[in-house]
Amino acid sequence: PALTGPTPLAVKVSPDGRSVGMLRGRDTDQHQLDFWSYDLRDRSLRLRADSKRLVADEQLSDEEKARRERERTADFHGIVDYDWSPDGRRVLFVLGGDLYLCDLDAPPGAAPRQLTSFNSAFDSLALGKTETITWTAPLPAPDPKTGKLPKDAKQLTVNGLLTYPPHYTPGKKLPLVLYIHGGPTSASKDTFSVWAQLIAAQGWLVFEPNYRGSDNEGDDFASAIVDDSGDGPGRDTLAGLELLKQRGIVDEANIAVTGWSYGGYMTSWLIGHASFWKTAIAGAPVTNLLDQYNLSDSNVMRAAAIGGSPYIGDWMQHFVAQSPITYYKNMITPTLILQDTGDYRVTITQGYELYHALKDRGIRTEFYAYPIGGHSPADPVRMRDVYRRWIEWLDQFLPHN
Repeated sequence: PALTGPTPLAVKVSPDGRSVGMLRGRDTDQHQLDFWSYDLRDRSLRLRADSKRLVADEQLSDEEKARRERERTADFHGIVDYDWSPDGRRVLFVLGGDLYLCDLDAPPGAAPRQLTSFNSAFDSLALGKTETITWTAPLPAPDPKTGKLPKDAKQLTVNGLLTYPPHYTPGKKLPLVLYIHGGPTSASKDTFSVWAQLIAAQGWLVFEPNYRGSDNEGDDFASAIVDDSGDGPGRDTLAGLELLKQRGIVDEANIAVTGWSYGGYMTSWLIGHASFWKTAIAGAPVTNLLDQYNLSDSNVMRAAAIGGSPYIGDWMQHFVAQSPITYYKNMITPTLILQDTGDYRVTITQGYELYHALKDRGIRTEFYAYPIGGHSPADPVRMRDVYRRWIEWLDQFLPHN
């Protein structure tokens, strides 16, 4: 039969030459991949592994069913990869971080068998629910004199993730922590997040915006950040925050902004453009785009993100205008700064610039530098230290519930 719907991916012929395997998305969600097989003898196409289906075993406990459903739905891409057995009658695939075995000779409707359970340690943990939210934000900036948008201004559709604390009471107002992803060529995805769950476990809402420049909405959305490094993503982020405020679930007196790398850039930018933040955490923060151009590992390639070299034409004005440190006089938010001393991507000089811009003006700040190379601590000891300092700093400013 002719295939309709999403294009098949990872098409592989079985070793016995009897079947063709493929991963296919859904009409309603092309990112959620299921495993299908096509029998070359009778030309039948069958769904073999539904990545969202519960295991068909009535003997499973409710907890085990919930865990398996969580694992199947948590992975953004559904089934990640698969391979045939030597005899071509079985398929091994990866879903939610675990291995499953699908038997092509099993009776119709039989579910794949789960072989591993690497995430069973989470069974006893109460995790916060995460939902995807969507909003619109204007592509162009308002006129600086009138505050009005141009006529027929294009609106961007932006999305992000909202994670609730475990056992959240619907409608209850709670403190909120912005956790802004780095990149900017990256995105916060609807999958398990250590950061989101760790912060939410303290009794706070966690908001992760996929601002313009993120890579989850196509090329036009990703390139909308060119020569608009801070203001555009800032408008996207604040528009999403405003949507959450309108829901009546945010304790507006207790909102924190945090992030690492470009998330650190956005944190630095936002504390220079809004004063309502209760506190901030800037990890490996980009604060000076000239330092990025001159000293970062990608150095002159950074010109493409603005439009040209700062030493040609009037591009220097663009670099300065889009550097968070330019707006240091507006920064009044207590801020924690974390960075590796040997950071090759974001020079530690930029962390020191933010630190002195705050400390010298009497704004509460602390700076912890890890004496290692790399863009962020990668060993378990220092990673745990980052988690600890992150939570302990927020704990000083945000009430628990």
